[in-house]
Amino acid sequence: MKKLIGKTIAITVASVLGFFAVFSVFAVLFCPRVFGKMFENTGNYGASIWCYERQFDISGSVEDLTAIILNLKDEDFVKIDKYSQKLLEHKDYSEYIQGEGKKLFSEEIIAEEFFYRKAVVSRYQVAGIDSAILGAKTFVDRLGYTSSNPYRGLVALKSDMLSIEDLTKIQQELQTIKNSLQLDEQVLIEQDIQEIQILITNKGE
Repeated sequence: MKKLIGKTIAITVASVLGFFAVFSVFAVLFCPRVFGKMFENTGNYGASIWCYERQFDISGSVEDLTAIILNLKDEDFVKIDKYSQKLLEHKDYSEYIQGEGKKLFSEEIIAEEFFYRKAVVSRYQVAGIDSAILGAKTFVDRLGYTSSNPYRGLVALKSDMLSIEDLTKIQQELQTIKNSLQLDEQVLIEQDIQEIQILITNKGE
């Protein structure tokens, strides 16, 4: 009798565990957003990002794409670069910025600055300064030399990452676009040109 009870309990436990395992696999494969949030809340970074990536693979939505970018750590710059480029090219990007992006960051321009800075800084780390400058120029051509534009994101890296050659290229680009800007933008860009010169001088010492 005891053996029968023990066997029944073992079968029941195995069935429950089996059902849970199958359900978990199904949920992760077909409803990964929920598990991504769960893993995020429990501090399992790798698993949460994997789930958010699977969610985007399923939906292709700009909301799921931004969820990946917002949850990636800065040191994961290869993935930031990959998904940032996808975001800026997404057909619903502008609509997202005007809607959910504005709600999240309070203003459309702040949302644009955030995502472009992410894209440009990660692009620098992946592909170098020339590609990063091209991305920053795209932003300024569209939206102007704002207070948190991507050029300023690059300058903010300071001597930790930027070489003298990198700094010089940024400085030359800023000199090139300076005269095409509004007066208030020229004040900002002149500040950045001077700061870059200080960084170049300090690196050369």
